[in-house]
Amino acid sequence: MGTKVSFIGKIIEIIQIPTAERIESAIVVCGAGGRWQGCVQKGEFTPGDLCFVFLQDALLPELPEFEHMRKHKFRVKMCRFLGTPSEILITKPFGSVDDVNLGDEITWLNILKYEKPIPINMQGENKGFFPSFIPKTDEINFQAIPGLIDCIIGKAFYATLKYDGTSATFYHNNGEIGVCSRNLEKKLTSDDVYNLIDKKYSITDQLKTLGNFAIQGEIVGPGIQKNHSGLKSTEIRVFDIYDIDKREYLPQSKLFAICEDFKLPPAEIITHAVWTMSNFEQFRQFAEQSYSNGKPAEGIVVRVQDFDDDKRISFKIINLNYKG
Repeated sequence: MGTKVSFIGKIIEIIQIPTAERIESAIVVCGAGGRWQGCVQKGEFTPGDLCFVFLQDALLPELPEFEHMRKHKFRVKMCRFLGTPSEILITKPFGSVDDVNLGDEITWLNILKYEKPIPINMQGENKGFFPSFIPKTDEINFQAIPGLIDCIIGKAFYATLKYDGTSATFYHNNGEIGVCSRNLEKKLTSDDVYNLIDKKYSITDQLKTLGNFAIQGEIVGPGIQKNHSGLKSTEIRVFDIYDIDKREYLPQSKLFAICEDFKLPPAEIITHAVWTMSNFEQFRQFAEQSYSNGKPAEGIVVRVQDFDDDKRISFKIINLNYKG
């Protein structure tokens, strides 16, 4: 099952926007789908109303109810209106809404999630599905974690820049090596950006000396998602190393040690600190980071420093100033 990007939500608060004549801000909850904020027409909703909620990168069907999204190619994006965050699209319920409950996925509309395209000349040949013994690289949005603030207040954490490229996984497992995109394994003979990076950094060759591990990162550079960071060549930024035998991620100190040994660039660390931010607007402001060329970064990834692997706290915060 793919990532859920549509839910039955409930309006819990309406916030007026200074100077706004036609819009106001609504806070919605979606059960296990999280807590979100979006802009709506004034007077359209009151607290307690049920609504449809469509998250970032939801691809909407071409229905009359979504005609106003045609100029955005029916894709939901995070943005700000008059400085107010709008992370989602909120609409009145329509269609088959009998017996729906808060947090239900809106399955009957067949909402898809937008996947960032890779140029055809970089795609190469597929070997098969993504390996089942490695978690996929898909960081969860902070709003989708109920009770997040209570979980992280007072905990040591580190934050890294989030890069807008293409996710890649390289692994060695019991003598077998593999190179993968976000969702598929690639042929090792394939002429694609994933194998290019593997050869450039000798990743799978070096993994053979380490054991059964997977290295995961974001491939960035010319021709990949507009290259917002302004790189001159195709590179990787490592954000995770996974111990396949133990079924756990390595802590930051071990990740950096392996990156140094393998001469792999890790994702840039913004800060190490103790978490004190107590509301979501502070989270969003924290995500307003820039790449070294001065352009707004896609956002940040936050990880709690010490964790038991089954209680790992890791999430992304999207920069609402970023123009993808």
